Amino acid sequence: MEKRSLKSLTVGDKIKIIEEVKKGVKCKKDIASEFGIPASTLSTILKDKDKILKAVEEAPCLPRRKRFKASSFPEIEHAMTEWIKRVRDYNLPISGPLIQVKAAEFAKNLGLTFQASSGWLEKFKLRNRIVEKIISSESVAVSEVDSEHYRTNILPKYFSIVRHSGASSVFYLAQTYSKISKQLIRDNSNFLMILKQDDTNLRHIFNDHSSADMDFTEFRKISHLCWNHSDYGFLVIDKTREMNDGRYRCGFIRLLK
Repeated sequence: MEKRSLKSLTVGDKIKIIEEVKKGVKCKKDIASEFGIPASTLSTILKDKDKILKAVEEAPCLPRRKRFKASSFPEIEHAMTEWIKRVRDYNLPISGPLIQVKAAEFAKNLGLTFQASSGWLEKFKLRNRIVEKIISSESVAVSEVDSEHYRTNILPKYFSIVRHSGASSVFYLAQTYSKISKQLIRDNSNFLMILKQDDTNLRHIFNDHSSADMDFTEFRKISHLCWNHSDYGFLVIDKTREMNDGRYRCGFIRLLK
């Protein structure tokens, strides 16, 4: 008797089998015959039905693969997928380098020896169906309405959420300080790099961050000192530092107060 060769099923095939059984139109024997598998294999698939469906739900790209391998770092995988869900809730761009930086940060916090290599990144993206979203001057034009909605609604909410959910670095770049949301962003900022400003914006910065440290005349003086130091000079206010320990700096190095 000729020995029957075992057919290797993709995850997609297994889903189709589960769906056929669920329909109840064909008997299990006919379904097994249609897919070229023994009845025992079909029984095993139905036994593992919940596991298969859950895996596909968490990583929809899996149906094209014959088998899937779990991450070697489940703690990082879980932390990253939860973080990405929060980012996607606000339709914000995700890049490969950002994923790698965030994964390395989670690994450090968890005390794990882990390298967010390019190989890990590609496998992570495949497992979780990650599509990078890039915003640049070369991308498709965005309407002014969409841009305004992003600036006034989505980005401030994102800033507030990720800042209070363990993110160590959240950056907000703006040309006019007075137009930045005060409650969500200005009042939550703890590190400022201030390029040359007019007195109106400088006064807002002083009132928000420095009025307890000095008077406006002194603040204006050290601001101009930094701006005149070089063509791209800037004043740093690091609110995580104490006075006379780098709280105010010209650039990143020169201490003022």
